[in-house]
Amino acid sequence: MKGLQIFTHSVRQVVGNFNAALRVSGVLFLVQVALVVVLGLSVLMDQAAMQQMIQAGTFPWGRALLMVLVVLACNLWIAVGWHRYVLKLEQPGVVPPLHADLMLAYFGKSLLIGLILIPVAAVLGLVVGLIMTPMLGGPGGPSGLAFIIFGLIVYVPLVLIGYRLSVVLPGTALGEPLGFAAAWNKTRGATAAILTLAVVSVVASLIIDLPAIYVFAPDSILSAIWQAATYWLKMMVGISILTTLYGHYVEGRALI
Repeated sequence: MKGLQIFTHSVRQVVGNFNAALRVSGVLFLVQVALVVVLGLSVLMDQAAMQQMIQAGTFPWGRALLMVLVVLACNLWIAVGWHRYVLKLEQPGVVPPLHADLMLAYFGKSLLIGLILIPVAAVLGLVVGLIMTPMLGGPGGPSGLAFIIFGLIVYVPLVLIGYRLSVVLPGTALGEPLGFAAAWNKTRGATAAILTLAVVSVVASLIIDLPAIYVFAPDSILSAIWQAATYWLKMMVGISILTTLYGHYVEGRALI
């Protein structure tokens, strides 16, 4: 199945080029971790604690905003650097070369994709909700199965649209912009592959998170280390998936 091939190819990009992956992302990722510690924002990893602080009016909004900005800048830097390493063999130093103009363009395209998906999600949710109202409001309250079906019916089209549009991002990182219409045409006929890719990605993400839930104590150092390591891995594989989609469907590279 091509979707599984795309996923495994993306994982091999990271694992097979592990030293390069660390050079591209290591320092920038550690900056984010260090900032969480310095600003005392470990609460961001605990949703219940966040809600309590917000309700009590003690949530540190200023520090959280600073953290968001730093994380955004670092992740854009990492994404552009990794796309350029894989597709152009641009070698990173201690950190990858800074392409501020490409990072800004990458952010702009990402924002546009988000703005496209928001109304699509709203329309899908409204239409599907109206159709499934009898199932969700039947005797005994909403059915768990109905909620799952509702989620899938909305999620699947969003994943298809999101992945197909996101093919523009690696091109933006290379300084070879690709329009949304061109990206859509390049991925024509890839529906089954992208659906398989989405399912495999979600399942793999859930499995890799299990030790933090069932093996390590929730607030332990081991749990924090595991969460940080898996966050890094999921981020790098996610960027690699976009790189692979671009390399295969736009540049015609083989999935080895």
